[in-house]
Amino acid sequence: MVPEYVEVVVAPRSFNYAGTITGPIVVRHAARGDTPQDFPEPGWVDFPVVILGWWLAEVSALATGSTAEATCCFMDGPFELRITPAQRTLWRVQCVGRYLHGHAPIADFVAPAEKVRETVRAAATAALAECERRGWTNADVDTLRRSL
Repeated sequence: MVPEYVEVVVAPRSFNYAGTITGPIVVRHAARGDTPQDFPEPGWVDFPVVILGWWLAEVSALATGSTAEATCCFMDGPFELRITPAQRTLWRVQCVGRYLHGHAPIADFVAPAEKVRETVRAAATAALAECERRGWTNADVDTLRRSL
């Protein structure tokens, strides 16, 4: 198994606040030498502050061994990441669409566990910094702050 490139990409300057915070968030991945792909799709807009709080908890639980699988859901749309240990320092990441008649794998790859944890944390840190810069506060921002 050759590890792949993976990055959680947010665009905090494009976030909007109307009671809840919405903005671009994708998981960018690629095999070595391939063109990166965005999951669920390029320019996906969701609730990044909420879901990054969830994702931090999920990957932390997987890293400590308190769970055997991290399920990192998007809030809009039927999409999620399913992350499981593949080898000692690698995690298997499955990009999945949840549909009426089952789950459809969209992408399936391995990546360094530390890189997955690091990119989720970096995206969460960037999202929180932008919320603080704009003076936005709500329960979701508070939860994300505690998660970091």
